[in-house]
Amino acid sequence: MPTPSPAAKRPARKSAPAKSAVKKTAAKKTAAKKTAVQLARAPAKLKAAEAAALKRHVETDISAPARRFTEPIVLRDGSPALMRAIRPDDRERLQAAFLALDRESVYLRYFMYKRELSEADLDRLCNPDFALRVVLVVTVGADAGEVIVGCGGYVAHAKADGSRAAEVAFAVDEKLKGQGISSKLLGVLADIARHDGFERLSAEVLVQNTPMFAVFERSGLPVIEQTEEDGVVSLTLSLLNPASAAGASG
Repeated sequence: MPTPSPAAKRPARKSAPAKSAVKKTAAKKTAAKKTAVQLARAPAKLKAAEAAALKRHVETDISAPARRFTEPIVLRDGSPALMRAIRPDDRERLQAAFLALDRESVYLRYFMYKRELSEADLDRLCNPDFALRVVLVVTVGADAGEVIVGCGGYVAHAKADGSRAAEVAFAVDEKLKGQGISSKLLGVLADIARHDGFERLSAEVLVQNTPMFAVFERSGLPVIEQTEEDGVVSLTLSLLNPASAAGASG
């Protein structure tokens, strides 16, 4: 299922979905655009229990280096899972997770159709430096039975104004969508990035990917920039707390 290599390419015109797929998502497009427009000014509307669970990640720093990060979590249905840093021995688990994604999910994540992860993909994702690239996974089961059900990560990139920023991306098992996995990953990734001195997170989201817009809205991270081009919405979210932001602007 998941396998983030943030910095997804814009969809090439020749690799656009077939006409049937376009018709299938056409009805969603207007609603998705409305969601994207509202995202910049909509307040976070987390349920109280979920807000409390994410509060530590959004508001405080983690103490352990990202490379050693591991934390038990509880999904929305009450099921236990583990969020942890990816490891070199996750190659087979990550490939299996990717192969479990349906065709539409692959397109929404990669902006293209892709049959499997290449060896280069696996090398990059399973061996991040945890400085300029961070990758986390959510797993269920243990030992030989451990299965990756979610993956998220970010890659640092330069901004024209000199600020430190990173592009973030996610992928989640089809059967566990709606369980809060992407939201939990985003909360921890935002905390790690802030701890390491990043000021912004960015993301590129296909306009029809309504669930991902909802993840960013629920995060509580302020959207400070938003543009759309060729069906791709580019978002920039601030990692500065209000006091820091006021000091930077003043």
